[in-house]
Amino acid sequence: MADPLRPNVSAELVARLIDQAPTRVQKRLDKNPLVADTWTWSRQDNQITVVAGEETVRLVVNPESNSMTELQQLSCTCLLAPKCFHLLACASRLPLEQTVDSSATTDSVTTLIDDDQTASAVEVTAVMRQAASNSIGAIETVLSVGSRNCGVVVQSTLLRAAHQCRRHGLIHLSAALIRSVQGIRQLKSGSDGTDTEQLKTDLARTVVLARAVLRHDTLEVDQVGQVRRPFTAVDVSRLQGVLAEPIVTRSGFAGTVVHFIANDTAFYEVGLVRPGEPSLASQAYQGGIDLGSTTLSAFELCRATLDVQNLTASPDHRLGRGTKTRWARRKPVSASDSTADDGQSTAHDWNLSFAAPFAEQLKRLFDAQQDPGQATANRHRLVGFECTVLGPHHCSVAVSLTELDAPLFLEIPLDIDALPYRANLELLSRSAGLRLRVVGRPRPGQSGSIDPLMICPLAQDDATPRLELPESWRGVCQLGLDRLERHFFSHTDQFGDTDTLNGTGSPGGLSLSNSDLSPGLTRQLSALVLGGRRSVAALGSRSHRRQVRALQRRNQTMAASLAETIASQASLARPTLQLTDLLAAANEYEKASLQDYQRQAWNDWLHPVTPADF
Repeated sequence: MADPLRPNVSAELVARLIDQAPTRVQKRLDKNPLVADTWTWSRQDNQITVVAGEETVRLVVNPESNSMTELQQLSCTCLLAPKCFHLLACASRLPLEQTVDSSATTDSVTTLIDDDQTASAVEVTAVMRQAASNSIGAIETVLSVGSRNCGVVVQSTLLRAAHQCRRHGLIHLSAALIRSVQGIRQLKSGSDGTDTEQLKTDLARTVVLARAVLRHDTLEVDQVGQVRRPFTAVDVSRLQGVLAEPIVTRSGFAGTVVHFIANDTAFYEVGLVRPGEPSLASQAYQGGIDLGSTTLSAFELCRATLDVQNLTASPDHRLGRGTKTRWARRKPVSASDSTADDGQSTAHDWNLSFAAPFAEQLKRLFDAQQDPGQATANRHRLVGFECTVLGPHHCSVAVSLTELDAPLFLEIPLDIDALPYRANLELLSRSAGLRLRVVGRPRPGQSGSIDPLMICPLAQDDATPRLELPESWRGVCQLGLDRLERHFFSHTDQFGDTDTLNGTGSPGGLSLSNSDLSPGLTRQLSALVLGGRRSVAALGSRSHRRQVRALQRRNQTMAASLAETIASQASLARPTLQLTDLLAAANEYEKASLQDYQRQAWNDWLHPVTPADF
């Protein structure tokens, strides 16, 4: 979560501090990169004081952005300041300010433009190409020495490249470079949050984005990124709330996002996400969201039918909430209505979105994953189905669908104390026979497993388990935000004090990674990313030959060829092929292989082969 004692710092400022520091100061920090964590940090208003032995560092934070971007905001009592070890050590332990990326920002950053003003392509300039070339050169250096050996000088090269890309409009490329630096920092600090697979992906994505700049005269806006998300007018007159989802990120943001289905059958969303603790998700759910001249809570929005005018939306279907938009909530027809404000409208929307068979909905999601052109429209990746609770199974709730031979497993989407996911699923697991309507998100790499987000109990006779929700919930429970109580249930098993979801592991299909699909190639890439080219097994070594033979026996000829090429190039003092290109190619191969396997694994789960089929 966000630490008030550790404000964000811009990549340009850190690079400047590294570049101006003497070589002996840089080497001293490389030997002990975590030294600032042993100093005493305190904060009063917008000033942070760090007591570093006999010296004192002061950091002045921008109150609005909680960040530092100028050298004048840092000072030290040391005579060598601002080129001193203390300033550099403190800055190196601050989180890097993320490039404002149009694919990841919140509703607070918007730009309204007309349809005819929307630029679909960006002309690649000479300065863009230079920035992309510098980015590839920086990543080539990382692969040469290895992420574990990347000192502050190499990190400065990456940060300067990120700043250059940001300045010339290459937003996605700048963001990928900053994420790479963050991954390297975590690796060198031994942080529990270190994700070497993500670091490899970020480095490879940087290369792919930079190569696209170098190879094309024009690029689509989606490939370059935008500082401000463009909002264009959409022909939508009605919105039906589908669900509210809590958002909690590792970078310290929390809040709630409400998903809608519109009269044009497309999904849209409105969110309230801010820096803060996980408890902010519940506060955002109950608090008000400004919608034009109207204010409604996420609790109300996810259950409401809204008549709207003058709506705008971003390419990723986030709705604008400016003063020119008009939002009017329809009056509820009946408090006993089982689904929402207007039973007929809700049923109609469900039929449009989720009436298709589960297998067909899943196929759409995998098709969208492979088609970048459809990824925006299908970014919600939601499926809906009606099911019957079977009971607890390991750490999930098993449910059956009439159309499927195999059960599905409702997993805990986010298992933290601040959210009621686990407690709610515990109660549901004791209600075998309960009929539910569920909206959730399939886990692509875990066949048979669903992250449930919303449930709606279906009518049943008095002899079977029943779930009666409070009238204010209007027949809908948001599993990550509403808390179910025992007295809501009837005709179920006795509720004891023993947890039912206490198993370990996943009950669904095997959750495989790249290392399971092409282990030899993955080990080689990991060695290249972490230890550099000298860590890659030599072309004639026994371990390399064994890995290649294993890939060939699995009929993975492309993986074997990539492994051979990486080994041969890594052993050369002057490689004829750039290691960056080999990393990008191998990473794309692994990604495509994993997606294909995941799709096939889900298909096998939905259509199991029986002995009678042979």
